[in-house]
Amino acid sequence: MAFSNTGYATLYQKAIPTDLMGRFGSILGLLQGILQISFTLVIGLMAEWFTVQVITSSFAFIGLMLSVFLYIHLLKHKQFFQLGETS
Repeated sequence: MAFSNTGYATLYQKAIPTDLMGRFGSILGLLQGILQISFTLVIGLMAEWFTVQVITSSFAFIGLMLSVFLYIHLLKHKQFFQLGETS
């Protein structure tokens, strides 16, 4: 998580204008909290129907696929994320 948060913070600082950082960060924090609570509830309900091992493996696979998708997306839009760098 530390590596993930570091990369996210760097991207956030490069892509968001400084006058919007506070508001944007607050909205993202709210959305992250809502998603975290929702996923916890969904995983808990699914664990009642299936085994915890199946649910954990399924969500780990979904997370892996999401990571691969985001990585490919970032590679395609690499020039956008190099805003602060000079050549």
